[in-house]
Amino acid sequence: SDSPDPDQATLALVRLCEASPKPQQLAQDLKRSSHRRRLLALLGASSALGDFLIANPDSVACLDQEFDAEKVAATMTSRVKRALDAGSIPDAVHALRLGYYQALCAIAAGDLTHPQPLQYMPQVGLQLSQLADAAVAAALPIAYRKAGASDQLAFCVIAMGKTGARELNYISDVDVVYVVGQAQHSQTVGEPLSEEFLVDVGTRLATELAHVVSATAPEPPLWPLDTALRPEGKDGALVRTLESHVTYYERWAASWEFQALLKARACAGDLELGARYEQGVAPYVWEASRRENFVEDARAMRRRVEKESVPRGGVDRRIKLGPGGLRDVEFTVQLLQLVHGRSDQSLRLRATLEALDALSAGGYVSRTDAAALSSCYKALRLLEHRSQLFRLRRTHNLPSKEENLRRIERGISGCLGRGDSLWEDFKDLRRRVRALHQEIYYRPLLAFAAALSADEMALSPQAARERLAA
Repeated sequence: SDSPDPDQATLALVRLCEASPKPQQLAQDLKRSSHRRRLLALLGASSALGDFLIANPDSVACLDQEFDAEKVAATMTSRVKRALDAGSIPDAVHALRLGYYQALCAIAAGDLTHPQPLQYMPQVGLQLSQLADAAVAAALPIAYRKAGASDQLAFCVIAMGKTGARELNYISDVDVVYVVGQAQHSQTVGEPLSEEFLVDVGTRLATELAHVVSATAPEPPLWPLDTALRPEGKDGALVRTLESHVTYYERWAASWEFQALLKARACAGDLELGARYEQGVAPYVWEASRRENFVEDARAMRRRVEKESVPRGGVDRRIKLGPGGLRDVEFTVQLLQLVHGRSDQSLRLRATLEALDALSAGGYVSRTDAAALSSCYKALRLLEHRSQLFRLRRTHNLPSKEENLRRIERGISGCLGRGDSLWEDFKDLRRRVRALHQEIYYRPLLAFAAALSADEMALSPQAARERLAA
């Protein structure tokens, strides 16, 4: 009766008992209150993860473990390696996907039973990102084997978007960019590998990596690897060398691409190459706000995203893209980072909430406004997480069916608690975010600050007084 959906939990438990090869052990485990609470919370909140446990009843044991990123990464990698050593790529893919969903169940069980889900939300995003990193790292050896790539190739996956910021959703595209080069150990042996060769092999490797994590298999896919944030977008090369990446950002990149690069983080593969990528693109990110019409272009893009996502009929249930949604918070924080981060290195952070704290500490956003934005952002992300968890479908809207709203409301224990219903709480959150977004994001002085030189941004207090007086 304490689970988000008691009827769903009961039915799933009956099916799990019928499917289990060890029903007596399952019964014994259910006598332990901590195990019972985590299992029933999961079965009552997510039909998709319930189906996974019913199909893999031995995986119920994973609910006894709190998520440990290092342990999960090591286990997934060793299982994949054993399968590859035995010569079976299908077994390696099975080991990867089974390990991923077992860890996902542990994350969800911890989330659903936490006494303060609103405050715990950032930790869930971090854990989901760590799991994505581990999965991509474990998938790479399979992709190397399928692509026939040698260890002469240095290949790094750069996480972008929410993955790069370590604030991933339960189900979402994982935004990535690929960088390729010649491995350090092979540079002193034989002729240097040509850029054409590196890109060709790297492209095969990236293609196989996408198949490993998302192609049809007996086990469910993990998520699509979305490469639309690469140079030139979907029209550009899938894989580039570091020099090609840097040249593009130096000569041709649009303003919005530097905003996307705020989140760039090497997450798997050759991390030394990834570190050089991060260092290579960083100077362009923090000088981007000096580009002509940078602030106006960023604001125009926000309006365009909002307009293009307007629902064609019915009630606006957008958690992410609508007025007062998550994008309002993210765009506000990112624009302030790009404008003021040129002279203030404390703002050069990837995660939204960490950056918001730094903006508040630096005086760029008032403590009151920063606290309100942070609270609303956590609440909206919590609603997004729980909306996705039921069927593990990529949605960024609050569900329309009353039973689905009731399941979410029971699962978060009324922690929003401002209105008479979850829907009223949601509307109140969006109103508050929208008001703050319009007040901060459209400040007239932002465009002026973006046009200042580095010396002008670092004026002494006395020189600043004289400038402002003039």
